[in-house]
Amino acid sequence: GWYQVLASFNVTADVESSSTAAIKKVAKMGNLYQNVLIDESHEFRNKKSKGYKVLKELCKDKNVILVSATPFNNKEDDLQNQLNLFQDPKNSTLPGIKDLDGFFAGEKYKLNKAEKEDANIQNEVMREVNDNIRINVLEHVMVRRTREDIKKYYKSDLKKNEMKFPKINKPHKIYYEFDEKLNDIFDESLEIIANKLKFTRYSPLKVEYNPESKGRYQASQKNIVGMIKTQLIKRLESGIHAF
Repeated sequence: GWYQVLASFNVTADVESSSTAAIKKVAKMGNLYQNVLIDESHEFRNKKSKGYKVLKELCKDKNVILVSATPFNNKEDDLQNQLNLFQDPKNSTLPGIKDLDGFFAGEKYKLNKAEKEDANIQNEVMREVNDNIRINVLEHVMVRRTREDIKKYYKSDLKKNEMKFPKINKPHKIYYEFDEKLNDIFDESLEIIANKLKFTRYSPLKVEYNPESKGRYQASQKNIVGMIKTQLIKRLESGIHAF
């Protein structure tokens, strides 16, 4: 896929897999490259892995672009490690944050301190930390391509190329009714999903072998269970095949 994309823009480049062996091979010729583009960059969120260490050495003094469409691996450490592929953690180029390690250490301290508090305070601190990282770090290094971003920042390009997003009408409700038997089955299914299933796979901290586990991880697992319940109910409503 990357060969085709690069060729269509007349860009000369070498394309390699993200295996440690492939990265080592490229690293040996590191001086040949000015730019390093890393697709699926969230795969390199662990600084202790062999691949990460080799890749960081390859990226030194290069222009680095990280590409990812996976919004789930974005804990503080995950983001920090990816940033360190193109930033000096003690002498960053971010405005107002020279010591990137110190900044993240401060934000993680807030989260760890909040683990002793109730879920509401934990969520409040989590939102504050997320905002701080987004405003002070990500806004300076991240390019997003949401629909609203394109309409706002690329208005002239859209007009020049005679392109526009289709207008989507507001949804309208379509009501349907179950017969008595189907209604009973549906109600019983909802009861099982909402109150009887334990969802242990998604909340391992609740089980007996680790009763002391507390903090934001427990709150996070509670949120995941809620999401899974909602998804099950949506699929149940869509039809038996979706369910």
